[in-house]
Amino acid sequence: MLKYILAFIVFIHGLIHILGFAKAFNYGNINQINREISKTAGILWLLVALLFIATTIFYLSKKDAWLVFGIFAVIISQIVIFTVWNDAKFGTIANIIILIALIVNYGSYNFEKGYQKDVNENLKRTNALKTDLLTESDLQSLPEPVQRFLKYTGVLNNINCIYCLVQIFVVLCRRNSCLGQMKLD
Repeated sequence: MLKYILAFIVFIHGLIHILGFAKAFNYGNINQINREISKTAGILWLLVALLFIATTIFYLSKKDAWLVFGIFAVIISQIVIFTVWNDAKFGTIANIIILIALIVNYGSYNFEKGYQKDVNENLKRTNALKTDLLTESDLQSLPEPVQRFLKYTGVLNNINCIYCLVQIFVVLCRRNSCLGQMKLD
């Protein structure tokens, strides 16, 4: 629900900026803005309106570009609001609301991108692991107690996860002195 409220605020704020464009080019009788607006400034008002409308579209369609469009729209919006401060100062409230939403969403965006990067790196690393079967010849380089332990646990002819198994073995041995308590024949 908040998503649609924010989209509504951004969209309406963009439409209100069209008043500055209309005032600059004398389209209609715009009494809401008392100060004259140059044609150049009017183009900026129109640009901001288009940026806010694009921001709304990108936001609703879940495109990351809405963050970039939104920040530019807020900055330029505040600049044009300053030029007619007495008539448009309440637009600053909308800009602050939109800016807060941009900052919060940028934090989420940044967190999610970092998470995706970590997942992709770890998937590449795990895909590179050897997945051959663990055979008797793989055990030859290990100490005799470790060989007996691995045979006892039934890992022979299973996926070669020797590194994981050795780590488990080391933890167990440290915790319980497992080799001295088990019969490994």
